[in-house]
Amino acid sequence: MKISIVTTAYNIESYIKQCLDSIFSQTYKDIEVILVNDCSTDRTIEIVNSYDDDRLIVINHEQNMGAGWARRHGIEAATGEYVITIDGDDWISEDFIEKLVENAMETNADIVSGGITIHLNDEYQEIKRFTPMISTGMKKIMDYGNQKIVFLNNKLVRRTMYDIVPYSTRRFCEDTPVILPLLYYANAVSYVDTQGYFYRQHQNSLCRRTNSFQQALFKALCSKELIEFFSDKGKEYEGLISISEHIDYIRTLKKLGNKDLFNTYKEELGELFPSLLDLIEI
Repeated sequence: MKISIVTTAYNIESYIKQCLDSIFSQTYKDIEVILVNDCSTDRTIEIVNSYDDDRLIVINHEQNMGAGWARRHGIEAATGEYVITIDGDDWISEDFIEKLVENAMETNADIVSGGITIHLNDEYQEIKRFTPMISTGMKKIMDYGNQKIVFLNNKLVRRTMYDIVPYSTRRFCEDTPVILPLLYYANAVSYVDTQGYFYRQHQNSLCRRTNSFQQALFKALCSKELIEFFSDKGKEYEGLISISEHIDYIRTLKKLGNKDLFNTYKEELGELFPSLLDLIEI
């Protein structure tokens, strides 16, 4: 069973070697590594090109497009039965893929997830683990929510699932609107007791470069999309995404917004409020 590992990289020369070393030293060898360089301006691509491994495929963006497009392009190029995404500033334990693959072969689940170990500025460590189990039906959503790990990178996803749910192309909050529909359509979700995905949070991390207005805007877009997705999925899914939380995001936009911000994010605001698009002047 071939596994496609999609790695995205933008100006992470200090971390990309640790990431790729951890991938190429996996005990599970039947992998392809698709690295999407999102127009890095530092030594990232130079370090990537120093690897001599025929399992490595490099996609170079001609302009910076953000994490969403980078992951989508990597997933579209994948040929493995399952796909896992790994950020270029993170790394995995040497047997992480093997443990997930063993479970996938045993359960035939469309999604197989491990836990994560979070590193904050390489000083603080927090382990988030899953109880081993298999979820089906509505429990796929509820069990995932109860575990409180809104994260796609620690999961094998059957590649054909992305034909049903294409990866989001947004720059921020790009995982959440993909994860929940994937869970909905999956035949089953299996959880493995391994914390072998190491998630690095540092000052240059994307989640730490966003301001409050950006966070509120993209979270509002995400919640809008999910409310619409689950609106026709049956009574048991009613209220799954909080409308009141969605309204709070909109209130935050009103509180923090100004003409410059509204003009900068005209396209996104137009998606959130279609009737507003023609009223915003650049």
